Amino acid sequence: MKKRSLCFALAALLFAGLVPQRARADMGPKPSVTVTFEGFSGESAYATLLSKESAWGPYQVWDGRMDVDRGEDPQVWQAFADYKDPDGFSFVGPYGGCGAHPWLRWGYMPPDVFKVLVYFPETGAFLSSGVLERYAFESFFQCTVAGGEMQVRASYDYVTSIGRAALRAALTILIELVAALLFGYRGRRALGVIALVNLITQALLYGALYLVSYWRGPWAFWFWFFVLELLVLATEAAAYTLLVERASRVRWYALAANALSCGAGLALAVCRALPADCDRIF
Repeated sequence: MKKRSLCFALAALLFAGLVPQRARADMGPKPSVTVTFEGFSGESAYATLLSKESAWGPYQVWDGRMDVDRGEDPQVWQAFADYKDPDGFSFVGPYGGCGAHPWLRWGYMPPDVFKVLVYFPETGAFLSSGVLERYAFESFFQCTVAGGEMQVRASYDYVTSIGRAALRAALTILIELVAALLFGYRGRRALGVIALVNLITQALLYGALYLVSYWRGPWAFWFWFFVLELLVLATEAAAYTLLVERASRVRWYALAANALSCGAGLALAVCRALPADCDRIF
């Protein structure tokens, strides 16, 4: 009965995640583009993302008549609106200062294909990047200005992200080994089996969660975190029963150890935060 109940709960969660749902509200984390700017030496500058499409989400090219929000500096907004891109990319509304505060984030429906455009109001000059694309749920770019030219490159911090996933996996294995000692499993063979099984399951778990977070964002991460934790629990309980001991104690150990490691994972699974000097979120 316990096995049937676990399988039923698992199937229900998977089914709920696969069945399409009608959206009732525009809520939850959205894909974003964050650009870091360097090389401005404190001079006044503004930046925006030019969209490949003339309309994108709630944004669209100004037709010269409609009433729109021109932001903090209408003259800068007008300069962007009048800009003619040689490749046909369009200014669709949002912009922000990038001189004194070198971070800009487009956090609500950024264009998939875009250019970074920088405007210097003191000289009336523009600098434009090449064509760029969003590559992850949270896409990060580094924009460097030097010698009157601008270069933009993807700057996602893979090392830190993978390092956090590896840290959570290592902590999980340590917690489950300590729990094994508390449950009386002190033999070399039993601890070796537990360590090996955990190494395999945690590598698969956090590898999958890293990819889910990278492509689909934090909400998908949390959904699959709980679904995959249940799969890990079932897998480890079965493996321990076959390889460690055919007794209910080992299944209780699997449940307790996974509950502890799941709690630790929840505490460590924090979303990447933006620096405090992020100038504008739009």
